[in-house]
Amino acid sequence: MDIRAIPGMFGIEAPDSIIKLDTGHINSTYLAECSGERYIIQALNESVFTDPEAVMENISVMTGIFSAQVSRVRLPEYMRAGSTYHVRHSGKVWRIYRYIPPEEKGISAESKCRLAGYSFGCFMKILSSSGAVLRPVIAGFHDISMYCERLSCLSGCPGWEEISGDAERLIGIGKELEDSFSGLPLRCIHGDAKADNVITGDMNTIIDLDTAMNGYAAIDYGDLARSVTVGERKTDIAVMRALTEGYCEGAGDMLTAEEKASLFSGLIYVTAELAVRYLADSVSSERYFSSKTAEQCRQRAADLTTQLDMYCRMEDEIRRIIDDCFAD
Repeated sequence: MDIRAIPGMFGIEAPDSIIKLDTGHINSTYLAECSGERYIIQALNESVFTDPEAVMENISVMTGIFSAQVSRVRLPEYMRAGSTYHVRHSGKVWRIYRYIPPEEKGISAESKCRLAGYSFGCFMKILSSSGAVLRPVIAGFHDISMYCERLSCLSGCPGWEEISGDAERLIGIGKELEDSFSGLPLRCIHGDAKADNVITGDMNTIIDLDTAMNGYAAIDYGDLARSVTVGERKTDIAVMRALTEGYCEGAGDMLTAEEKASLFSGLIYVTAELAVRYLADSVSSERYFSSKTAEQCRQRAADLTTQLDMYCRMEDEIRRIIDDCFAD
């Protein structure tokens, strides 16, 4: 299929150049230059997003809400193809958005984390305050019980004996965590809240919106904290405080007392969940993290388990930071 034909479907001039980007784990991504303007072209991976139209419907809803806001946080500028932000061509769903230049160099780790925390907190507050209901795009995406069940079902696969001890431990942890957010309100969350998914600058742009769904505030907070506080023995407390201060500022008074109390649980939950998913991929023939080998998946699971243990040792310290930042 000639990818050069895609821009024209969005009313954009024929591309002068197109290159494939080796970024991200999921979708096929290209950078195109058309009459001096640069665009990102993507084909959604329908083995992961089995209802890609639902993904794009969510993006349309979010784009409409953010376009009516005055905020330091924005979303990518998706291009329209008639009344929608996507086209189906040659059996795939395609979309285009304007290229976003990389953030300026020299920003400190603490500043980056504060801005990322603010951006995801603001994202949740703006969308949740609007009353938006986002469609689920991956069934059970942050359901640790489902992932533990999948891991258990792989017990007969080649390589299971090597991971059985780690698997049993993680499945036990997952069982303890499965009711972590019972009774808490659902919010509109990003679902993949890593610092790398915010491009900072005069405006902070949140990217990779495909996993945005209704979920729990602690999931985004925990995922962000996990993504930026990696250490062999002790995480960087200054970075943890910066991202928590930013998240608190962005979320404002949105969170209930119970939600604030759940934020540490979110950090434990998403770290354990991701460890389970990588360990399952290490013995499964069908991998979500398709760009990684079985050995890489096993090593990633081990790294995440080490990280999980570190957070548990630091629970009191991390909870104090959360309490300080969210103090009335």
